[in-house]
Amino acid sequence: SSSGRIAGHVDLRGHTEHFASHRCLLGIGVQRAARKRGVGLSLLACAANWAHSVVGLEWIDLQVLSVNAAAVRLYQRFGFVTVGEVPEMFKLDGQRFGYTSMALRLGDPSSVAPPCDLLQGHSRPRPTSVK
Repeated sequence: SSSGRIAGHVDLRGHTEHFASHRCLLGIGVQRAARKRGVGLSLLACAANWAHSVVGLEWIDLQVLSVNAAAVRLYQRFGFVTVGEVPEMFKLDGQRFGYTSMALRLGDPSSVAPPCDLLQGHSRPRPTSVK
């Protein structure tokens, strides 16, 4: 953010299954004060751009609490599609929460990913491989 504080984070990690190396799992979070300002969309754009252009991945997968309507809308706006839901995945304080799985095919011309402008003037992270 302009104040120098961290407004959000994004991470991409490989699936544990050997034959899923063309896919990754997305983790993302945006500070409450920075929500509804395009931070999430910018983080998604940078992650998708890096995953496809630098690493050559074909898919990004994610899981989100089904009740998190704002996050689901953001992912859908970016081009993610719902591929399934696990009902009552979590039970917390007597409440049950479903878990929605979503996926994005990278390089799909029908998905409209905005350009990544978060890294301007900063060095780009180098991809690393853990074996």
